[in-house]
Amino acid sequence: MGQTRSEKIVFKLKSPRKYSEGDFVYSRTMGPPRSFKWRLKVYPSGTLGTASQNGKNLSAFVEVISPSSDMPMWECKSVRYLILAINRDEENTICKMDAFTFNAQKIDRGWHCIVPISLLADSFYGFVDENDQMEIRAEVHGLPPAPNPLVSWDLTAELKPLSFRLASGPPLFFDQRLLTARCEYFQKMLDETATWKESSVGEVDLRSDPHASQESVLAVLGFLVADVFDPKDVSLALSVRAMADRFCIVDLVKCADDALASFLSEDNVLTLLGELLDTGSEVEAACWKMLESDSKLLVKQQAMLDQLIEQQPALAKRLILKFASLIAER
Repeated sequence: MGQTRSEKIVFKLKSPRKYSEGDFVYSRTMGPPRSFKWRLKVYPSGTLGTASQNGKNLSAFVEVISPSSDMPMWECKSVRYLILAINRDEENTICKMDAFTFNAQKIDRGWHCIVPISLLADSFYGFVDENDQMEIRAEVHGLPPAPNPLVSWDLTAELKPLSFRLASGPPLFFDQRLLTARCEYFQKMLDETATWKESSVGEVDLRSDPHASQESVLAVLGFLVADVFDPKDVSLALSVRAMADRFCIVDLVKCADDALASFLSEDNVLTLLGELLDTGSEVEAACWKMLESDSKLLVKQQAMLDQLIEQQPALAKRLILKFASLIAER
């Protein structure tokens, strides 16, 4: 079975007091592909119908996600979890912990009353910083380990390298066995009966792809080996998402989306929306929600508008139509 996993999430909640009772937001999803994942589900103004005589309380829950929708019955026994609401004064940080057996009928566990809303911005007990942002942390210990990828690799097959040609820098070489074991796109490309050019020449030409930098291709190949992607910035996450989408690596697209959701801010919302327009991703939806919730955001981003109109005319048109309809509704 191997050792169980221990993982942490740091979630930055922007403007927690703007939410209504029953509204909730998710943190990024944590966990390797083909294994159990988890995330934090936060109700900034509490769950419906749980306000006490002292008012509403911020609620938070750990939610466990099964590896596949084809698993109607599953169970993760005795998983230890904790949720921390970080106070400006460290001594007043709130920590709640417990253990629970998550299963297909009971996927989440946490607390309805963690922090009274009235204390969020309190001068002494406050949890919201000068940027109107609150930090919530969560830890989970005891989820099952990720499956060993070597199990699905046929290492008795002959070693054949596949080269990746990039716009700059030397080519990268990778084992075809690993590519075909982990990615259906490469299975079809490198099949002996395939008519793909790449199969006959043993080379993938990415020199015309603006997203195919050495860093992004290395990140894609690294994910196929170790199921890990932890980008340092928005640019890399966007490039890797584009590459993952090109090669139909669904798990990596999801990992990139989770990373982009954690990077999303007022400063980069238009950049992200321009890159993710019409992808139907949760990040695209979050971008639209951020813009709709604060009509002044476009005014704050007016330095970018000329560039946006020139480089992203489709997005510029969509923004005009979107906000025209919102004005009409009012």
